[in-house]
Amino acid sequence: MDAAEEPAVDAAEEIAGAARPARVWVSVAGLLTDDDQRLVLSALAARGATAATIETLDSRRNDAATLTWVVLAALPLQAFLSGLGETLADDAHERLAAAVKRVADRYEARRGRRGGQGDAAAGDSGLAAVPRSPAPLVLIDSDSRLEIVIEADLPAEAIGSLVALDLSPFTIGPLHYDRAAGRWRSELDEAARRYQALHVQAQVPADCLAVVGVHDADDR
Repeated sequence: MDAAEEPAVDAAEEIAGAARPARVWVSVAGLLTDDDQRLVLSALAARGATAATIETLDSRRNDAATLTWVVLAALPLQAFLSGLGETLADDAHERLAAAVKRVADRYEARRGRRGGQGDAAAGDSGLAAVPRSPAPLVLIDSDSRLEIVIEADLPAEAIGSLVALDLSPFTIGPLHYDRAAGRWRSELDEAARRYQALHVQAQVPADCLAVVGVHDADDR
């Protein structure tokens, strides 16, 4: 899996067509060694999400400064999470955590080497222009496109709780792990539910008045 031989694809254009087996992209060409790629792919394959290779995102066709992920995996998300519980729990969690850490370490090492070279380096690597490290791994559902963001330093219980995570309440995403609350959440979904609740509450008085008005007219 030589980086020079990997096909350059635009992930944004390909996500919608991603099918089973899984499809995986890296946002920085040459970032992952062959061993790194095998580690990532095996961590996914252990849960039924198989991909033959990791494809390279063509960063020239995207704004590198806005990238929010290093590795993106498009897969049947709920089935993948269920697969976490079908293997030995400790091994499943450790392999996924190890893959995420490896990706994060490679990214930070590359950015550290490029950090002193200014915007000129950013034009080639896409690293120096990024003010904050992107997530090492983002899982995206190949049908709904709902995303789960896997950060580098998540506690063990965060990875463990993915097993029981029910995605049905979420339609917008992305999901992040809230360390204070100890749960996975989507702020956009929560905001949408609050808005819907307020909208319904605002409509109730008007509806009641309309009904009363009809009754009064009938009484007269």
